[in-house]
Amino acid sequence: MIHWEGGAGEKLLRELLPHVSDMKPVNGRPAACNCEHFSCKKPVTTLEALHEA
Repeated sequence: MIHWEGGAGEKLLRELLPHVSDMKPVNGRPAACNCEHFSCKKPVTTLEALHEA
């Protein structure tokens, strides 16, 4: 799980993990992506949707 918190920490993570660097909040809400083998499913914004992913 990656938490984009802004600032220097986020910049470093985006440099270290270029395959996820374009992930952003969805409609201003925190989002989670289920990624496996460098392939990610559509981001979800609810706990229920994350359980289904």
